Amino acid sequence: MKSALLALVLASSSFSVANASVIAQWDWNNLTDATEVNLASCFAPCVKVTELSFTDLKQGYEPKGGSHDSAYRTFTGWGSEFTATPEGRADLSAAPGTLWFDVSFDTGFQGSIDSFDFCFSQLDAASPREMQASIYWLNTEGKVEWATTGAYTASTIPGVDTDFTCVSLPFLQYSSPLPTGAALAGQTVHVEFQAWGGSTDSIPADATGSLALENITLSGVACAVPEPGSAMLIAAVGFIALLRRHRHLRA
Repeated sequence: MKSALLALVLASSSFSVANASVIAQWDWNNLTDATEVNLASCFAPCVKVTELSFTDLKQGYEPKGGSHDSAYRTFTGWGSEFTATPEGRADLSAAPGTLWFDVSFDTGFQGSIDSFDFCFSQLDAASPREMQASIYWLNTEGKVEWATTGAYTASTIPGVDTDFTCVSLPFLQYSSPLPTGAALAGQTVHVEFQAWGGSTDSIPADATGSLALENITLSGVACAVPEPGSAMLIAAVGFIALLRRHRHLRA
């Protein structure tokens, strides 16, 4: 009886509690060819996610060879300097030279946004050395607020250390702290990623400045609170277990 009740609780909870780390993710293992759009491979049930888009960049696709011999995308066309400045944005439009996506949270959303995670490989001598992710949202007055990871500098040598490196970048700099819980309910956030700073000295003719990326993830806690029906069921099962224990002790 106890095992059946526990299974019932877990089954009920699984429909209302999202993955505790992934809000939206792109691993590209679901792609079959390079022409497919970048739909999220995993996302929390309490959000709507746009495809991963890019502005002023070109992309490629490799079905294997990633961090666990998995699929990955390549992106070229990165600039030599950082241009996706977060200050002074008038709306949630994407800046030139960025990868970007939007996440809309359900009106009953509970949770938080923690970090921007990804795995990368600098495929040739002109590959970018600096990377940064930023997130944007509208405050109660309709003005754009932002939070950013700040610049991450790769310690690997482009074109030489071509193994994949995975990093998790928290949003440590901001115009206003990231909203959490009910403050995110019904909100849409815009997320951007830009890489820059590829070498321009003595670059081989075949160097493209290509950056390989996989497992691009907006991480946090989404829908971590069970829906009312699940919460009531868990409470009921707990009460039954307590009553059974009480009867056992009396006996």
